[in-house]
Amino acid sequence: MRTFATILLGLCATSPAVASADEAAWPTDTVRLRARPGETARVVARADKDEELSIVSSWGRWVKVRRGDRVGWVPRSQLDIREVDHEVEKPKPRKRSKRSGFSGKQVGDALEVTIAIDQVRGFDDPVTKRKLVLDLSRGDRATVIGRGHEGWMLVEQAGVVGWIPASAVEDGTSFVADPRVPAAAPAAAAADEDRAPDVIILTGEVIESTAARDAAPPRISAGVVAGVGAQTFAMRQTGTGEALATASGPLSMVSASARVRVAGDVWVGADTDVGMGTASLVYHASAAEPSDPMATRDLTVDARAGVGWGHRYQVLARAGYHYASLAVESERDEAMLVGETVGGATVGLGGALPVGRMRLALGVEVMPAGAMRPSELPDGVMYATSVKAAWAHSTLSLPLPARLVFALAYRGGLTAAELTDGASAPSTARRTDQSHTLTAGLGRRW
Repeated sequence: MRTFATILLGLCATSPAVASADEAAWPTDTVRLRARPGETARVVARADKDEELSIVSSWGRWVKVRRGDRVGWVPRSQLDIREVDHEVEKPKPRKRSKRSGFSGKQVGDALEVTIAIDQVRGFDDPVTKRKLVLDLSRGDRATVIGRGHEGWMLVEQAGVVGWIPASAVEDGTSFVADPRVPAAAPAAAAADEDRAPDVIILTGEVIESTAARDAAPPRISAGVVAGVGAQTFAMRQTGTGEALATASGPLSMVSASARVRVAGDVWVGADTDVGMGTASLVYHASAAEPSDPMATRDLTVDARAGVGWGHRYQVLARAGYHYASLAVESERDEAMLVGETVGGATVGLGGALPVGRMRLALGVEVMPAGAMRPSELPDGVMYATSVKAAWAHSTLSLPLPARLVFALAYRGGLTAAELTDGASAPSTARRTDQSHTLTAGLGRRW
């Protein structure tokens, strides 16, 4: 009996040990170990590229690893995770020219998605939402890195990584699971689509999802911007009473707009611009010294309605009405110094296109047959019953958090009128006006 036990122990001692498979991680570059999940957490250690780290646990896209006597959290996308057998030689790390967070796949395999709602915010962590890292608008493109929380996906845009709601993108259903595991079966994918919410709620704001946008009635959107700036204008008269008047001064502007999407990318809308300004005007007669500066007040109102197409790149046609009044504090009776009103119907074309994170809107308008009336009509004052005008305008807007928007706008105008004094043997003249305004303002979108 003792001899048999001795032989059995000898066989066990000479048999090979059973290797236990375990997971380990190798940084794809120098990484920081943080005290808790989140890019803002305190750094407790660093690990070099291809240095073996043991995995302790994981949470979402964060992996808890051990380096010597230090333990910390590292994003999964910065690690190469494999099963290893510590009794055999460690396999050499795979060499990759690029990485995208797809567990070693090349950037060309990455999925790009398109933002389908007006505004979506991305956070460093979808649970705590401690830090806002992304602010995306409709039409922006982003690369999917991972999906570790229900209803959220990790994306990268312009080198910035953040978590956004999965229902905020147009093609989110084509990315139904973490890219490191096989895709769900068709039946499961269909069930996920059936459970897609009509809306999502992000930090207290209700934001439309893709499914809701496709099935919902026409969407209504609106905005208002208030700004201040400067204006300059010149009025030149040739023929009888040849003269020139120039003025410049401050200007305030309020713009409001609203639109309704009626079908697909087709929408109808209306907008109004109201400008109020003051200026110091100097009158230059042909054979006299320039006058002393005279105070002026002016009011401009442009109301329009139109139809457009597109949401990222837009084109539109519109029609409206232009009204303007000028008051001059002067005792003189020259035609350009008695004050006047101008009004008439307008037609125009416009468009908009993205410029990085900003948006550039351009447009032209014409008033083919307006009316010009002096505020007073002393004897001999020349006036015009018909006037033609054209304007070109551009607005560069930048979306800000909380649905705010910063806008920088320019508008230039040209007006031409044939003047008469209404006598039986009338005197005639031609008047040409030029105007330029530049404003900067802050607004809100709904």
